[in-house]
Order: sequence, then C-alpha cells, then structure tokens
Amino acid sequence: MLVESTIEYSLKEETPVTIDIYNLQGIKIMTVIKNELHPSGIFQVDFFARNLKQGIYICSLKTNTTIKTSKLIISK
Repeated sequence: MLVESTIEYSLKEETPVTIDIYNLQGIKIMTVIKNELHPSGIFQVDFFARNLKQGIYICSLKTNTTIKTSKLIISK
C-alpha cells in the first residue's frame, strides 16, 4: 500500500531546510529533507509513509532562524 502526503511550506528568505518526522515519544523516525538550501517561496515535498505504522507523528521543519512543528496522522 502506498501512503503519500504532501508537506507544504513557505520561506521568506533563502535558507537551509531540514524536515524530520518524529514519533510521539520524540524519537526521530525519518528525515524527509536534510539541510537543502532553498530560495524564498512556497514549496511542496512528497512524503511517503509506507514504512510507518498507523498513528500520530510530528513533522518538524527547521531553518537557520525557525523551527515549526505540525501533527501528521497516518491512517491506512
């Protein structure tokens, strides 16, 4: 089964971006993007969750100046 979602984010300035997925215990499960330099603008990245169990996860987007988190719900 292919479980896919899209993570969308916007940047005000050029910055390195890292997107990590954590379980609710705070353990990093996977890295979607690691330290990639992105210009300002709106971006989308496909997130394939086929190896994750059904449940709630935390998505963390980190730049040089910001850390934003959001909840992901995986249902199969």
